[in-house]
Amino acid sequence: MTTLKIEICTWSKAVTPEGWILLPVRPSEQKPVEPLSEDVCLQLNIPDTDWASEGDSCHTDSDGIVIFKAAPILYKDGVGSYSTLNSAGDALGRGLKALSTRKVRHAAILMPEMASAKTALASLLLGIPDLAAFDVSPFKTHETEKKMVKIPEITFVTMKGRDSAALRALLHRIRLMSEGVNFARRLVDVPANWLGPAELAAEARTLESDGIRFSLLGKRDLEKMGGLAAVGSGSKKEPCFIILELNPGKKSPLVLIGKGVTFDSGGLSLKTSHGMIDMKNDMGGAAAVIAAIRTLARLGCRKRVIGLVPAVENMPDGGAMRPSDVVRMYDGQTVEISNTDAEGRLIVADALAYAATLHPEWTVDIATLTGAVVTALGPMFTGLFTDDKGLEQAICRASERSGERVWGLPLHVWFRDEMKSLFADWKNRAGTEGAASLAAAFLQAFAKGRWAHLDIAGSVWTDKDRSYFPKGPSGVGVKLLVELVEGAGFHQ
Repeated sequence: MTTLKIEICTWSKAVTPEGWILLPVRPSEQKPVEPLSEDVCLQLNIPDTDWASEGDSCHTDSDGIVIFKAAPILYKDGVGSYSTLNSAGDALGRGLKALSTRKVRHAAILMPEMASAKTALASLLLGIPDLAAFDVSPFKTHETEKKMVKIPEITFVTMKGRDSAALRALLHRIRLMSEGVNFARRLVDVPANWLGPAELAAEARTLESDGIRFSLLGKRDLEKMGGLAAVGSGSKKEPCFIILELNPGKKSPLVLIGKGVTFDSGGLSLKTSHGMIDMKNDMGGAAAVIAAIRTLARLGCRKRVIGLVPAVENMPDGGAMRPSDVVRMYDGQTVEISNTDAEGRLIVADALAYAATLHPEWTVDIATLTGAVVTALGPMFTGLFTDDKGLEQAICRASERSGERVWGLPLHVWFRDEMKSLFADWKNRAGTEGAASLAAAFLQAFAKGRWAHLDIAGSVWTDKDRSYFPKGPSGVGVKLLVELVEGAGFHQ
């Protein structure tokens, strides 16, 4: 856990924080805001007219207590739509920022009546403080320039008779999830001169303290991975293939694959300077897999889960792969290099071929794979590709539970045919029309059995500040993969 102290208690006059955050909720456009308890109104001196008023307000009362009241939140109980959840999260984030700016050291958050332990609203609100406390700029030396919320103690307050025990159990789970998201955010945030393939492997090795088996693929098998070797051939940093195993045994594992390109210059098909500047985040899939497996272990997951992370740096030099080169992949298939900047699919394809030897129940890969998915879906959605309806439905359910949005995109045989090469079995790029689906179709050629691909090229990074989530790495995929694994057991 972080050093941030978070508790849940029932409302009483003994709760004496330095500041309060109040979140009025309106259950529908036609209904009024939920009324505030008379006890709360009297103690905090809030008139009914102020409680239901539009807009945020923040003031310091006569006792020096800072009181932030958010604009009323529209939340339809039982629906938990993304838009209403986002507005609730943003409201709490604004409150935390307001109190942090006023140097409040202990904040109390009055939980809305609707936020029982079974609601998505409660899960969201309980996770916000840890996410807001993440330091997105660890290399800044001046504390005043850092954007994270600095409130060391937070208490969620429920009204009498509410399910405090259930909320405490939920808080424990949500804090572990948020900690996992922040772990992934930290990995993605570290620049490539501090985090190369070897350093990423060292981070993965730390999971041994959580009972997770760590290993690196041996030299003999590594030499069979023509895609991974080709991508790494232009860098002085040696590639590696990380294997993490939770609950080793004989059962068919659930396999998670994370693309781990610690920096992508594009290779000889060099990116522009503008296109290269954020390419430290090209290992966002690897970060998600490593963090998800750590979170699953800490949640006590008993399923056998294997994480595979091909880690490499894509750089240009005299030994780098060239357009028109042909490489032999782990399963023996050959690939013509059409473009060295389509490198991620080469290393994920090798990982998929290796995963097939593990005879998994299913395999899901997650990768910052294409700019095309960013054009299609923007920064808020992850592209989902699979021809397995059962797996697709399971991922969509995990998306609903986690709040990490996915959107299905086509994976038609036409796309696969377009990836065939005149000189080899496949080519790694085939034009720009439908490029996200073309890339997924290329991966499909190396996947065996039940498989899905998640393209997080857009969702891995937030370009705009949100109230509790400053511009930077999002940690996307961690909660989605955890929910997917925990909800496994579905049928085709």
